[in-house]
Amino acid sequence: MQPYGGPGCGTTFLNLRSPILSPLRNPAVTVANPKTIVVLFTEGGADVTPWIDQVPAVVQAFHPGSEGGNIIADILYGEVNHSGKLTVTWPKSRSDLPTTGPDTHYEDTINEFGYRYFDKHQKALQFPFGYGLSYTTFDYESLTTKTSTNSLCPVTATVAVKNSGRVAGKEVIQIYVANTHSAVEQPVKKLAGFAKVELKPCESKTVEIPLHWTAFKFFAVKTKTWVLEPGAASNIFRMYSAWVVIAERAHGISWGTYPSTGHSLAQD
Repeated sequence: MQPYGGPGCGTTFLNLRSPILSPLRNPAVTVANPKTIVVLFTEGGADVTPWIDQVPAVVQAFHPGSEGGNIIADILYGEVNHSGKLTVTWPKSRSDLPTTGPDTHYEDTINEFGYRYFDKHQKALQFPFGYGLSYTTFDYESLTTKTSTNSLCPVTATVAVKNSGRVAGKEVIQIYVANTHSAVEQPVKKLAGFAKVELKPCESKTVEIPLHWTAFKFFAVKTKTWVLEPGAASNIFRMYSAWVVIAERAHGISWGTYPSTGHSLAQD
C-alpha cells in the first residue's frame, strides 16, 4: 500500500493494487463465492479500480476503534442498517488527484480542492462525495423552497422522503447550490445543507433543511464584502435527483420551482 496526499481524499490515498489483494482480480474468487464482501479500514480514499468490479459489495469502515469487529459483524449480518455517507471523493486513479507527489503544482483556489476540483475538471469518479448505500431504498418527492426572516439561514429547502424498502433505515439528505450566471468563478455545486432522517419501511417524512446565506453569495476580495449578484440565477438540487429550484434576485430573493432537464449528479 502506498500513501499519496491529496485534498478531497483525506491525508492519504491508498494504492490497493498490492499483491495482498491480487486474488480479488481473479474471477475464480467471486465464482467460488459470489457474495464476497471486502471491508476496508482506510483513512481516506483508496484505489480499488483493479478489483472493484469483481466483488458485489465493499464496506468502508475507516477507523472504527476497538469495537470495530463487533460493529462490522452487526452490519454484515444485517443487525444494523448502515447509513453513512462518504466525507471524501474517491477518484478512479491516483493520477486524477490535484496533488500526486512532492513536485506537483497545486493552487488553493475556490475550485481546486475536494469535490469541487473533480466537478470542475470533470474527472471520472469511483464514488462521489456524499455517496453511500443502504439495505433499504429511499424516494424523494416535492422539493420546494421558502424564504424566512432568519438572517443566518434566509432560505429553507423542504423535501418529502419515503423509505421504499423493506427494512428501517436512515438517509442523509444533501442539498447543493449552483450559481449558473455569476460574473466570477463559482463551484459547479456546493453543499448548502444536509439532514439525517430515520424511517421505518413505507414511512414518509417531510424534512426542512435551513440553507445558510453564504450558499447564495460570494466573497469579493477587492471590496472584502459578501456579494449577492443582481440578476444571477441559482440552482438548488438534491444529489441523486433531478429537482431544481431557480432563484433570482429582485428586491430580495424570489423563488420559483421548475422541473430539471438533466441535473442528476450521481448514481445510487
